[in-house]
Amino acid sequence: MIFVAMEKGGVIMKINRYQIKESVTLETLLKYRFMKHISPATYIYKDAIYTRNVSLYDDIELYIGFPEDLSRWNDFDYVLVIDDQFGQPYTPFYNYLNGKCKEFPYLQKVIKEYNRVMDSFDFLQKSESKKGKCL
Repeated sequence: MIFVAMEKGGVIMKINRYQIKESVTLETLLKYRFMKHISPATYIYKDAIYTRNVSLYDDIELYIGFPEDLSRWNDFDYVLVIDDQFGQPYTPFYNYLNGKCKEFPYLQKVIKEYNRVMDSFDFLQKSESKKGKCL
């Protein structure tokens, strides 16, 4: 399944998928300003110990978590796109992942910023992998 949306001018917008590189250490996460928690950040996933929040667009936030065992990380279970105004996952983003959303300019801006932020972490690499519970 490929996740795309049309940006103005016919440019295809795609939600990129990511996987963690094998050489990543917990120290790498600290270098990228991930915070270590004494207890897991359960709002992301039950065993996310290292977390970071990034503002994507308006009230849309990206929450990224990593478990102690980095080999368990995937971009579905440990990444959360939240609408902070409503305090819940940003539904159009997840509908889009499931192929249920049509062209939507606001969503396209969120996707573009999501891809930019995730691309900025050099310990992640783009993947065609379909890791995750629902994919």
